[in-house]
Amino acid sequence: MNIEKENLVRALSDKPLFARNQWQCAFGIHTWLPWEDPIKANRASWQYLEQFRHCGCCNKAQRRVLAKN
Repeated sequence: MNIEKENLVRALSDKPLFARNQWQCAFGIHTWLPWEDPIKANRASWQYLEQFRHCGCCNKAQRRVLAKN
């Protein structure tokens, strides 16, 4: 979800809006959106349960592995 959509949802629910400061992303200070629902992914012979989250400004993603079978 990008920052415009997130700010629309926040405005409709009377929450404070995210500032659109992409210069902060250049220094590694990101506006992280909440973690998405866990998904199962098959990579080679392993099965992962993982989650992703994205920065609201630059759309950079982070991956978190919850389980590896």
